[in-house]
Amino acid sequence: MDLTEIFCAIDDYCTQQKINWNVKILSPVVRKRNRKFQLSLSEVATIVVYFHLSHYREFKNYYLIENKKESEIRILA
Repeated sequence: MDLTEIFCAIDDYCTQQKINWNVKILSPVVRKRNRKFQLSLSEVATIVVYFHLSHYREFKNYYLIENKKESEIRILA
């Protein structure tokens, strides 16, 4: 399965879950800041799923090597 397909499926799921969550959540007494994270939930979930589909045994090695590959591809493009 292609990384883009995995991301799209996970992003669609996360978007739907966020809608369902916001409908069911009770309004809190104290307002909390709703800041954006560096990575979205779907991006983090895609990294974790792709790690489990890879041949790596340790997440640190996977992230360092695969992230380096992706960075080199972006620089060359």
